[in-house]
Amino acid sequence: MRITSQMMSNTYKRDVLDAYSSMYTSMRHAYNLRAFDKPSDDPLAASQTFNTHWQISLNSDYQSNITNVTGFFNTADSITQNIDKALSDTDSKQVLGAISGTMNSSERESIATQILKDRDAIVSKLNAKYGDSYLFSGCDSLQTPFKMKNDQLFYHGINVDSNAASVTLNDQSSRSLEIDFPDSMGDILNGYTVSIDASGFAGSNFSTAVTDKTITITADNTKDVAALQSYLQGSFSNDLRNSGDAHLAGITSTAGITVEGLDSSIQLSQNFSSSKAVSSKLENLANESAYVDIGLGISTDSSGNIDSQSAFDRSLPGVSFLGYGTSDVTDEDGNVAKDVPNNLISLMTKMAGLLKDGSLSNTELIKKISPYRQQYSESLDSFESHQTELGQNLNFLEDTGNYLSNLSLNLYEKDNSVEFVDPTQAIPDFYNQQNCYLACLKVGGQVLEGSLMDYLR
Repeated sequence: MRITSQMMSNTYKRDVLDAYSSMYTSMRHAYNLRAFDKPSDDPLAASQTFNTHWQISLNSDYQSNITNVTGFFNTADSITQNIDKALSDTDSKQVLGAISGTMNSSERESIATQILKDRDAIVSKLNAKYGDSYLFSGCDSLQTPFKMKNDQLFYHGINVDSNAASVTLNDQSSRSLEIDFPDSMGDILNGYTVSIDASGFAGSNFSTAVTDKTITITADNTKDVAALQSYLQGSFSNDLRNSGDAHLAGITSTAGITVEGLDSSIQLSQNFSSSKAVSSKLENLANESAYVDIGLGISTDSSGNIDSQSAFDRSLPGVSFLGYGTSDVTDEDGNVAKDVPNNLISLMTKMAGLLKDGSLSNTELIKKISPYRQQYSESLDSFESHQTELGQNLNFLEDTGNYLSNLSLNLYEKDNSVEFVDPTQAIPDFYNQQNCYLACLKVGGQVLEGSLMDYLR
């Protein structure tokens, strides 16, 4: 077979182009240090690179979330420390000093005024913002959480001492029914409990009496739940207004009341009574959560709810720090004080009111203020417990942030090992390819020159 000059020329041109292409590729790798230019060059390395880039992007988002939440919590921690000092001073210095000494009414008045100033300052601090978000507003961080109205504290429009928006009643047979009041009645019925007396005379209609904030509904035992609800949604409002309790005179309608828990046809037959109940709205607000993904492997349960262990809860509902609802407090002598607020701000208001009462002797003041101081101490412990938890969360955020920073370094190192080449390898490789290309040109020129002359001869 004769090898022609054309055949040699075509083969040579292909070889020169391959050598040039290899030199060009190695040149690109020498200055951009990339191990491949397109996924098809190295599918495995490309797949590993894309996966590493995704992990780096997620890690960056996690670190950004931690930075934001850490700033949020640091500001909140600073504020709660300041508030804790003011709350502690109120109990240990102001109130204790006033009731254990020989102060006259004028001096007590001065202390009470200072307590109220501290109270208002605390409420103002609890309405502090971080950026555009209120720190202690829970999930609804764009709305002002706390407002004072007539010396009464409201959290998102709900009286913090309210415990009558919804009450659950039980009888001797462990049956229970729930009476839900409309929002318009929640504040009016603050501090009231409800009981149902099914011992009325046969054939009597429902009636209501109010004594010491206990609303007693009386009927005979043949009345069923449906009849009870009809009464509650109807003439119950008139009975409340006519009960002699001036506080209930503002009730205009009870049409929004509903009764749940028992079939409508079930007879009352036995007396139902309720324990002190906190408004379900306040309880929900105090326990609401706002989760942030910080790289804990966020997941949901079968109901679609976020697993609390897989994300970070950044919600700081202020009402959970201060307390809500009321309690019955028993003093050392066994006396029971009913409807004592759990909320620290409300307790400050109550104690300041007693200190301002110049008609009380020091002895009488000590007796009257004792249950409020007792509850204040418990609520302050709860506040400090929440503050400690806040500090623990900050430590957790710091530890998680450090872990993510170390992980970021590992991911970048992994990316460098897959996506990029070592310059000490890439640069010599370029020179080797360059020498191959130049050698190809030189050798090819010599071979083609001889072959052409042979052909001409």
